[in-house]
Amino acid sequence: MMRYSMTSFIVVVVDGVIMIAMMSSSSSTKSKSSFVIVKRALSEDEVWALREECDALARAARARRTDASDDSDLDDETVEDENEGCLDAFALARMFPSERSDARVNAEAYARARERAARAARGADASSASASDASRVANVVLRSIPRTLRENVDIECEFGASKSGEIFLFNEHYVVKGGRSRSEFAWHRDGDEQLALRIARSTPKYVSAWCPLDDVSDANGTLRFRGAREGEVAVVDAEAGDVVFFASDVEHSSGANGSSTARRVFYAQYSFERIYASALDATPLAFAVPTLR
Repeated sequence: MMRYSMTSFIVVVVDGVIMIAMMSSSSSTKSKSSFVIVKRALSEDEVWALREECDALARAARARRTDASDDSDLDDETVEDENEGCLDAFALARMFPSERSDARVNAEAYARARERAARAARGADASSASASDASRVANVVLRSIPRTLRENVDIECEFGASKSGEIFLFNEHYVVKGGRSRSEFAWHRDGDEQLALRIARSTPKYVSAWCPLDDVSDANGTLRFRGAREGEVAVVDAEAGDVVFFASDVEHSSGANGSSTARRVFYAQYSFERIYASALDATPLAFAVPTLR
């Protein structure tokens, strides 16, 4: 198994066939367009389970916002524009694990807590969710994505992490842009925003896994990465089931969804050391769950 460094290459892995497209760069400038696309990383069953949960959470979020108004004109089968944004099962259920909860540092406890939160967040939809669905989603988060990361990215070169070392779940949620959405995400780096509350001298580098649940292109608000030269932009075209990996210090954005259907993405982030709130506090900033082999 070959592993690839996220340098000035776009690396695409298709059933073991490697295609490498080189971005233009200069020897004195480190590329800002460092990302790796792994094709068909998630199975059809895994994509289905993520879509089903995403749609149920979107309906639950919509129901809470429109509880006092007539919602009869909305189509339950689609994620409407007003439901766009981040969907977090723990946040929707108001059940985020407490600072000392094992669910923030233990895989089994996390999986149990996540299943309870997802069912609570679904509300009326909870009866349609089976234990196997919840187990499949937890397996994607704790096993499938980390395995894909370990097998396809040179984490030793890119993150200074041991190839045989642990990978920790740091954060996860869905990001939805409804059809004809005007919502855009401006240029940013994940680490700048998420680690802003961390009281420490150094900020650990981590990796984001952007998992489209629908085919994505510039037409429906896909990811964009800055190129190595001024004005260069790399636009990600990907299919449902692909996974895009990029580091927390890589600048990226996404445009509006101009299509008539929702653009759904599952977004998980992983670190190679536990990320704590501060050097003096062993409380995880979010999660610090060891993933499974």
